Amino acid sequence: MFPVHDGSDAIDLVVLGAPNADSAMRYLLDTRKGYVVLLDLESANPQLEVVNESLEKFIEFLYRVERFRGFSRSAGGDDVAIADYKELLSTYLMSSDSFAMKRDTNWWSMVFDRAL
Repeated sequence: MFPVHDGSDAIDLVVLGAPNADSAMRYLLDTRKGYVVLLDLESANPQLEVVNESLEKFIEFLYRVERFRGFSRSAGGDDVAIADYKELLSTYLMSSDSFAMKRDTNWWSMVFDRAL
């Protein structure tokens, strides 16, 4: 755990990991407010971006996205089934943590658009 000053209050962060092995980004847990945030270590002006409202929701998102990826690999190229699953997943995750999917520039919205 390490303290960070965000301009108003000090916050304590725990490093959770990275999106992938080659990434300079890190997922961090704000231990005071419970948010999971993302930090780009290569940014000229690093800023924290809230990814999920809680660690529980973050883990749920990771779990559900990985299940979708497994389904996509086993779907045998059935694009309709994959698109239907993706739509259901998006709806479910939006109902679970609406902030995480609210704007097109949020982390999970970008994951859906670019990686899934």
